Amino acid sequence: MSFTIVAVAGLAMGAGKMIKGGIDKSKAKKRQAAAKEKMDKQMDEYMNQEVKNPYEGMENTSEDLTVDTQAADFAAQKSEQGRADIMEGMAGTAGSSGIAALAQSMANQASQEAQAASATIATQEKANQDAERQEAGNIQDQQIQGEIMVQNIKDQKMGTKIGMSQAEMAAEGQAAKDADAMMASGMSDIGSAAGGMV
Repeated sequence: MSFTIVAVAGLAMGAGKMIKGGIDKSKAKKRQAAAKEKMDKQMDEYMNQEVKNPYEGMENTSEDLTVDTQAADFAAQKSEQGRADIMEGMAGTAGSSGIAALAQSMANQASQEAQAASATIATQEKANQDAERQEAGNIQDQQIQGEIMVQNIKDQKMGTKIGMSQAEMAAEGQAAKDADAMMASGMSDIGSAAGGMV
C-alpha cells in the first residue's frame, strides 16, 4: 500500500513537472515574442538612423578671395598728380626741348610704377590661387575621411544587429531547452512511478 502511495506521488510529481514545464515554455515563448517585437522596433530605428558625411558639401571659402587694388590705384593717382604738378610748374620756365625731355622721363617713371603695381596685384592673385587650391585639397581630404567614417558606422551597425540577433536566438533556444528538460524530467518521473506500480 505504501509502495502505491509512493508511486502515485511520483506520478503526481512527474505530471506536475510536465505541466510546469509546459507553462514555463509557453510563458518563455510569450516573453521572447514581446522582446523580439521590441528589439525589432529598436533595431529598425537604430538601423534607419541617417549617417551622413559631416564634410559633404563644404564650401571653398578661398574661392572668393579678391585682390586689393586700392593701394595701387592710390599710388597711381598720386604719381599722376605729381607729374601734372611738375609739368605745370615747368611749362613757364623750360623750353620745348626741356619739356619734351621731362615728359619722356615722367612717362618712363609712370611705366615703372605701373609695372610695380601690376607685380603687386599678380603676387596677390597667385597667393589667392594657392590658398584656393590648398583649401580645395583640405576639403577633399575631409570628405574622404567622412566617407570612411560613414562606412565604419554602417559596418558597426551591421555587426551590432547580427550580434543582437545571435544573442536573441541563443536565449530563445536555451529557454526552450530548459522547458523541454523539465517536461522530460516529468515524463521520466511518470515512467519510474508507473514502472514501480507494476
